[in-house]
Amino acid sequence: ELSRSFNYMVDALENLENTRREFLSNISHELRTPMTTIKGFIDGILDGVIPPENQSAYLSIVRDEVKRMEKLVNDIMDLARFQAGDNKLNITVFDINESIRRCVISLQQMFIKKNLELMAEFESERLYVKADADAIQRVLLNLFHNAVKFTPEGGKIIVRTYTKNKVYVEVEDNGSG
Repeated sequence: ELSRSFNYMVDALENLENTRREFLSNISHELRTPMTTIKGFIDGILDGVIPPENQSAYLSIVRDEVKRMEKLVNDIMDLARFQAGDNKLNITVFDINESIRRCVISLQQMFIKKNLELMAEFESERLYVKADADAIQRVLLNLFHNAVKFTPEGGKIIVRTYTKNKVYVEVEDNGSG
């Protein structure tokens, strides 16, 4: 019995270490990508490769990438607090469909830039959930960012909500993922 318990504990620790390694690798990648974009655009502006009339557009992209990095760092800090037992979630009742609409509006320029069609299939006009609205919004934004990122230009993204004993949210795209 002791041997079995010990082997189980060893397997659990190995899985935890593999998950931690994968998590750190994903975080590194998620931070490296916007930093590379930011560095490239700033170098292009400083070196004169990007003409003055285009600099504003590229600085807007840099600002968006900084915002994305800021959100990622905030998510990491929230995760660290949660793991430390300081998991103060602000549970409220809110309309998940309205949260989705707000996320789509905030990412509207990304959809337009790639000429993406967005379809919303909501089971009902309003769908109330009990959760931490800010945490859910971060998840939704992440799902939409990934959908935009991996959907080819002119592609289609579908978001749907429905209930089956609980509320489900699906984000589907016709990308390679």
